[in-house]
Amino acid sequence: MNKAFYEWFSPKMQFYVFIMVLFIFYCLIPLGNYFLNDGDIYFLKLSLLSCVSMLFLFIGFKLANLIKLNKKAIRSIKITHFIACIFIVFLFFVFLIVVTAKSIPLIDAFRSYNVDQLVESRGNFLKARQGYERILLYANGILTTSFLPYIIILTFVNNLRYKWLFLLIPYFYSFIFLEKAFFLKFILPFLSYCSVFYFKKNYRIYFWVGIISIPFMIYTNTVLSGFGSDNKITVVPKDFVSTFFFLGSTSFLKFMLPFLLCCSVFYFKKNCRIYFWVGILSIPLIIYANTMFSGFAKDRKITVVTQHSASISDNSGLSLANETVLSGLRALFINPNCQQLFYSARFSKCANDGRLTFIIWRLFAVPIFTATDSIKLFETKYQNQYFWGRTSFVLSTLFNQKRLKFEHEVFKSQWGDDSTRTASANSVYIVEQYVNFGWFGVIMSSIFIGYIFGALKDSQDVALSSLMIIFSYSILLGGFLSTLFSGGYLLLFICLYFIKFNVFQENDLYNNSVRAKALQRGI
Repeated sequence: MNKAFYEWFSPKMQFYVFIMVLFIFYCLIPLGNYFLNDGDIYFLKLSLLSCVSMLFLFIGFKLANLIKLNKKAIRSIKITHFIACIFIVFLFFVFLIVVTAKSIPLIDAFRSYNVDQLVESRGNFLKARQGYERILLYANGILTTSFLPYIIILTFVNNLRYKWLFLLIPYFYSFIFLEKAFFLKFILPFLSYCSVFYFKKNYRIYFWVGIISIPFMIYTNTVLSGFGSDNKITVVPKDFVSTFFFLGSTSFLKFMLPFLLCCSVFYFKKNCRIYFWVGILSIPLIIYANTMFSGFAKDRKITVVTQHSASISDNSGLSLANETVLSGLRALFINPNCQQLFYSARFSKCANDGRLTFIIWRLFAVPIFTATDSIKLFETKYQNQYFWGRTSFVLSTLFNQKRLKFEHEVFKSQWGDDSTRTASANSVYIVEQYVNFGWFGVIMSSIFIGYIFGALKDSQDVALSSLMIIFSYSILLGGFLSTLFSGGYLLLFICLYFIKFNVFQENDLYNNSVRAKALQRGI
């Protein structure tokens, strides 16, 4: 039972899950939408890109068995010094971000700000920084996407005294700017870690608490941030508990997931099992609270076109009727216009009908049509002229090229320009690589990603293996170049390749774990 449970969260299984998600969301669904729902040709092209990518992902995964990297440590560092250094740097940058911010989005949500005001507040908090303050934006990305989740897992692997403090501080930090999925960077790796030691009671508890809390956190952050509502957001918490749940969306997962993964490694320890399930159960509660208080997807009715109703046409070509009114998910299944426009930004004009519908559309439709819209914009506006890395800040700076904010152009084509000019529509890594380097970029990036998964399947670094779940999440939704550079993964891989420290101080405990036995069998 425990062995089978761990195998579902092993690096090898995470690779297969990654392939499955890529196949379903970016190959199967676009293909079905093209043939069954009269989708445009760009859905078919996205499916083709995904098929080619999956083929070379498997090639890269198998290539890791032939080409093995031997770690070349040139310096030895105490694990506690490494953890303390990263965490102090994180606290320093958080202090600078908060002190220099024009406003705090979380506080603005309690001031009855409308959606536009909240969007502007969120943009000004970090993304709209100019000059030297841009350093804060990239430091935040590097620390919270790779280094911070990694050291959080290390604190649990080495059973440090203040391990919970290392998890909770970043976890609560993720609430203040109301980003719906930011918390996933912490909760997903923690869940993966907890699964390794799932046979420990405490880690089982942490795991399931974290799992259950995720949808609630997403829902809460969606509501708090104001998406899906044109009305003012009034938040009046009645007690401390309600105040706590109104703090964020999914940003806390950046800290929670690595923590849960860590708990799963030492699941056979009673305390770790408790931590695991508490974390699992807390995720949906926090997501729900964050979404509800953010003001996004506030309950509204939508109109359904009928044959005898007077209709109003907008520039999207969608006719909105005035007579028949439905609310909730019913409109999605009854209204043909809603069904046809589900994989389109225009669906927001058809179904501003509730939090649940908004979240379903945001999770299962937006990533797909954002990818197709990116391909369409690339072919129509830029005439298939490859960008050669200009969409990346690092590569454009390195080769002295003007950076092209392609993600912002995609967002602008979908929703119009925003007041802060910081909004962006990020798409899956295969699209990012295609618009930059063509089919060659799709092939090489897929081989590299597959090789990383293959190299880590035999790794004894539980913290790094646990981090692969958020690495997968980042490249599926945020691009390959941005994950490597802005997310700090390239820097983290280089550091771990040349730096040696004792990751496992509890060797006896670890050697008796499912992870060690699994490695001996070559899982």
